Amino acid sequence: MRPQDGVTSGPRAGSESRLVSVKIAADYLGVSPWTVRDLITTGALPRVSLPGVRRVLITTADIERLIARSRDVVTAGAVNF
Repeated sequence: MRPQDGVTSGPRAGSESRLVSVKIAADYLGVSPWTVRDLITTGALPRVSLPGVRRVLITTADIERLIARSRDVVTAGAVNF
């Protein structure tokens, strides 16, 4: 993460939830911005709509919830090799 993004070590750099751009969310998740937009479209990741703001914003808390849900799904369906 770049310091000018306001995030120094991932979306949860502070203790409170923050709003981040699709690009920052994508960087943190290790996916493309288009994948983040797909997650928003399918309802897997909520977006924040502010009046008069066209940018798509996501809360860091929602990103962390997505990660936690995904971790639970993978753990529950894990296959032993």
